[in-house]
Amino acid sequence: MGFSTTLGPNGWEPRDTQPQEYAAAVVGAAGAGIGAYASARPPIAMAVGDSQLDRTFLTTATENSLVGYGALNHANMVLGQAWEWAADADQAVIGDSTDDVMARMAEIKGVACDIRFLSLGTNDIWGDLRTGDETIAGLAQVFDELSDKPLIYIPVTPRAYIDANKVGYALQVNRWAAAQQAVRRNLIVVEKAVDAIIDPTSTQFVAAAGLLDGAVHWNNAGAAKVGAAVAARLSGLYPGRARLVASAADAYPTNNASNQLLPAPILAGTTGGKTATGGGTAPTGNVAAGFDVDHAVAGTGACACSLVARADGVGSDQRLQISGAAANDRWTFRNTGNITQGVSPGEVLQALGDIRISSHTNLTAVNLFIQAQVDGGSINYNQALRNSAVDAAYGADFVGGIQRTLAAALPAGATITALQLRVDVRFGSAGGSADVLIGRPTLWNLSRA
Repeated sequence: MGFSTTLGPNGWEPRDTQPQEYAAAVVGAAGAGIGAYASARPPIAMAVGDSQLDRTFLTTATENSLVGYGALNHANMVLGQAWEWAADADQAVIGDSTDDVMARMAEIKGVACDIRFLSLGTNDIWGDLRTGDETIAGLAQVFDELSDKPLIYIPVTPRAYIDANKVGYALQVNRWAAAQQAVRRNLIVVEKAVDAIIDPTSTQFVAAAGLLDGAVHWNNAGAAKVGAAVAARLSGLYPGRARLVASAADAYPTNNASNQLLPAPILAGTTGGKTATGGGTAPTGNVAAGFDVDHAVAGTGACACSLVARADGVGSDQRLQISGAAANDRWTFRNTGNITQGVSPGEVLQALGDIRISSHTNLTAVNLFIQAQVDGGSINYNQALRNSAVDAAYGADFVGGIQRTLAAALPAGATITALQLRVDVRFGSAGGSADVLIGRPTLWNLSRA
């Protein structure tokens, strides 16, 4: 006989069991998480809580984007796109406390999803609303209400210092939350999200330099680190589910049974364009047929283009070796011309690409997106890691992954004026450099799946 644990009504409980029974118990206990991805479709996720997760999304009259300062977007990229977002996924609100979330609980639980992400507690503590004990009581209520599905909680992360009492409250709340994993069903706490951005030498529970946008929120560089911590915590439980193009035949212009719109998705040939529409130095080298690499601003940096075989055997990667980038310099990889076949206004599109980055300096954004225009109207954007004018330089640990936009409809109308898949590479200050690999670009027309 051996000693083991199983998941009972009150969490993990000890019991004696044979090794094979123990294995069965572990599998059964993980069922809530495993069940979220064991079906044919990816799990559907939503975001709950305060502004840290509200910053996952950006929706305007002309934009339906995921943002680069959203940690969950980085996590999903690193995991290889492990989850899809619910239609009403953004249930996080700027300034929300535990009381506010409880007041909106019926609306939150009304969103059809498989897993929930939660960031909460910061506004209780730093908004002078509650002590550590009171914040714990509020979080306990929220955890209770959301215990019906896997709940991934991002603890109170470091921010600008106010006073020692608040630091003590934050440490107390985070310690309590971590311990709750032993007694609560379906709760996962990403404890290392704190470690990812903290200044370990400070006694004031503050973030390391260059990782916050102001006093509270993660910037793109901070979000990448928190996202990596989320991905590490969920690795193995929620595997990547990205559906990247895998064949030159899977292209509507070649085979109109395909709902993949790019005519040359595996990046073959070397007849692509090298342009400098911004007036800067034009790229050199080889660009895949059906695509262009454009120096989009009047910078003086250089970009050497080449094609390298992918390790997975599916075509080539377009390599961009950028050096000497000026402040605000930008290079764009895009399909040549505009896509007009296999798609109509109002249909739902989603773009993906495997984008890897190394040897970078002063790099502030690498962003895959759909750019579209219908009937000559406003240009619409659907971005995977939307950049901001105040983006910081990414740390060396930012190495990319599989980017994916939301599934979003083109504007209604009569005629598509312009439609392209693009990848922007941007730099924040002079002396920028990066080695970028772009592979298996994919543009699905989900209305014709």
